[in-house]
Order: sequence, then structure tokens, then C-alpha cells
Amino acid sequence: MTKTEAAEIVANEVLVYARKHGRTPNKELVEARISELRGTAAGSLLGDAAEIAHWRTTLGFAQKWF
Repeated sequence: MTKTEAAEIVANEVLVYARKHGRTPNKELVEARISELRGTAAGSLLGDAAEIAHWRTTLGFAQKWF
């Protein structure tokens, strides 16, 4: 999985969370979700994506899709 693919996967999770909680994607939200996914989804595709994805790339996708 490339860094871009990982960022797309995590950005989708960030968007789901943001819409569910009435928030807009920002650096703090992306970093918090990446940190949470690293712990809770360890060993899965989502956990691997959280380990690989960079917050800046993830935020770019999330803002574009929002």
C-alpha cells in the first residue's frame, strides 16, 4: 500500500467521524483519528493505513471530499 492509498483510506474514516459528530476536518481531528486508529485497528487494513498515512496528505483528501 502506498502512502497515498493509506491517506485515502484514513481520510474516509475521518470524514465519517467528522460528519457523524458535526465537525469539519482539521489537523487536530486528523491526528486524533490516526492515533486512535493505530491503537484500535492494529493488525487490520485500516490499522496498517493509519501507520503509513501522513496527516497532511490525509487532511488534503478529507478537505477535498468534504
